[in-house]
Amino acid sequence: MNNNQHREPDSGERGLVLSGITGIICNLILCALKFTVGILSGSVSVCADGFNNLSDSATNIVTIIGAKLSRKPVDREHPFGHGRIEYIAALVVAFSIFTVSFELLKSSVEKIINPQSLSFNPFFIIILSASICIKLWMALFNHRLYKKSGSVGLKAVRQDSLNDCIATLATVAALAASEFLSLNRIDGIVGIFVAVFVFWSGISILRDILNPLLGQAPSRETTYKLEELILDNDNVLGVHDIIVHSYGAGHTIASAHAEIADNLGLITAHRLVDSIERKIKDELNISITIHIDPVALGDSQTKRYKDIAEKVISGYNSAYSFHDLRLYDSSDGIKLSFDVVVPFEEKDAEKAKEDISRLFKNSTGIEPDITVEYPLT
Repeated sequence: MNNNQHREPDSGERGLVLSGITGIICNLILCALKFTVGILSGSVSVCADGFNNLSDSATNIVTIIGAKLSRKPVDREHPFGHGRIEYIAALVVAFSIFTVSFELLKSSVEKIINPQSLSFNPFFIIILSASICIKLWMALFNHRLYKKSGSVGLKAVRQDSLNDCIATLATVAALAASEFLSLNRIDGIVGIFVAVFVFWSGISILRDILNPLLGQAPSRETTYKLEELILDNDNVLGVHDIIVHSYGAGHTIASAHAEIADNLGLITAHRLVDSIERKIKDELNISITIHIDPVALGDSQTKRYKDIAEKVISGYNSAYSFHDLRLYDSSDGIKLSFDVVVPFEEKDAEKAKEDISRLFKNSTGIEPDITVEYPLT
């Protein structure tokens, strides 16, 4: 996860709209110039590059529409807003990149099978070099907008602009090599390399989009800041089970469990977590719900079982940890429960649960109620 939650959501919309309008104008100009050069020179890679700019104009329109739709207010069907529409718009950009790469690959293979000499003119190089400068400026422009907003859509557009720089630079090299080295197939060969590069960049963009949609873990920076703000109170003894969900740039919802002494009082504890939630909203722009986990301080019996649990679990696997140990009386005697956190590499969590339960029972005579979970951060 990036740091989207630290940015204002409106900055993402403004950035996407500004980027989209700028991209439409620049890409249509570049498309006209490259088609002209491609037709006059007979270069398939230049024509493909021009088609790429034309498709970029279409994706710029999609980006603008996606930005507007993603900022629609919440409604009954979408209580968390429409922020993830931005990801869908970015998906369109990614698939347009795939389309361009396939078309470029197809035309490049045809050019290798049926090579043709290219018409060279220094003016062509000047035009294509100018287009590289324009696309490089667009990449830097979108990069600045991305840094301000953290929008995944702007990140995708930035990468697309960088791809165009590489693709156009390759076509310039192909024109020059064809003229000075008499390599008729170089245009097609260079086109294949460019197609592979463009396709791989599309995969990278797709990964950036799918990760938040699938529910990726929050960044360590985010969880550290949340932990810091929650623990910035003497009455909070610990924090765990931090969960963060992103609904687009500036739309982040989280939850956490805060350990608070059981003798603090319910009303006081409730006021405490309310103030922490407001502070996190003000400083991080994250809407968080904090669950109170009461901790029995000064209870020698609870401390004894905690010490035993720590010894058993660390002895079983030092990578494991536990929390939420609860001790209570029932008609059947003392009952005890706790959560064990195991690493994602653990292949048989159920066996680990059974082993720890058996070891703990051997030490205390109590069979604990264990919940096994994976780290959320």
